[in-house]
Amino acid sequence: MVDVMKHYYLFPTLVSKFQHISDDILIDAIKNEDVINKGKNFHSKASVDNELHKKNEYQKLVKSILDNTKEICKMYEYEHKELEITNMWVNYSQKGDMHFPHSHSNNTFSGVWFPLHSKIQTPLYFHDPKGVSGVWQPRKTKVRLMDSHIVDYDYDEYYLRVQT
Repeated sequence: MVDVMKHYYLFPTLVSKFQHISDDILIDAIKNEDVINKGKNFHSKASVDNELHKKNEYQKLVKSILDNTKEICKMYEYEHKELEITNMWVNYSQKGDMHFPHSHSNNTFSGVWFPLHSKIQTPLYFHDPKGVSGVWQPRKTKVRLMDSHIVDYDYDEYYLRVQT
């Protein structure tokens, strides 16, 4: 028998979830944003403006994001003087579209929020940002979050997920 003395969970990716239910002013602002096609092979559209966090209609959402992110910093004892949102935009996707895995390398936190009801319940995938965790692994008898390199979450209307 092996006597495991202690387990160490190293290099975790933190994913936090919180709820923000928007008012009609924000929903109208989102629906009225100017959008452009993201490419000829996609139906997806993105807002022309990627600094929506500076608009008045978005300030309740911005406050909610910053307040919750401050709590995450406090809980994990992250040192910070201030938090800043560097970009915020709207994406629209249609059935069959794919949002390819990517990172926001100039940010400590990044997030996604689903403010509008959708018939398409596409899961949200998070990939391990270290990039090597899935390169070589022994066969598993059970999939666990702590040693996975990709995790998906079901669509949750009104919930925001933030990845550190």
